[in-house]
Amino acid sequence: MCPTSRWRGSPAATDRSITDLTKLRKELGRIRRTGFATDNGEQEPGVVCYAVAIPDVPISMAISVSGPGFRMTQELGKQAVPLLLAEARSISEELLGVLG
Repeated sequence: MCPTSRWRGSPAATDRSITDLTKLRKELGRIRRTGFATDNGEQEPGVVCYAVAIPDVPISMAISVSGPGFRMTQELGKQAVPLLLAEARSISEELLGVLG
């Protein structure tokens, strides 16, 4: 049996939290397509976060920027995501240089 077939949801941190497996899979697909994740109050009410993975490193790592929703607008997100992606690539290159 596939491990996800037993998935029963996760506890909701807020009323915006994703607790349904189908919705979670859809969101993960969007993240894979766009290269970034957005938390729009799913973890903490009123807080918005944009996050990107650090690519090509042997452990899971990410960087993010977050703040109150009234400051972390979609427009700011459109500006922040390319900067986060560029910095993630830079961090990856540095880490791979150190790790050999």
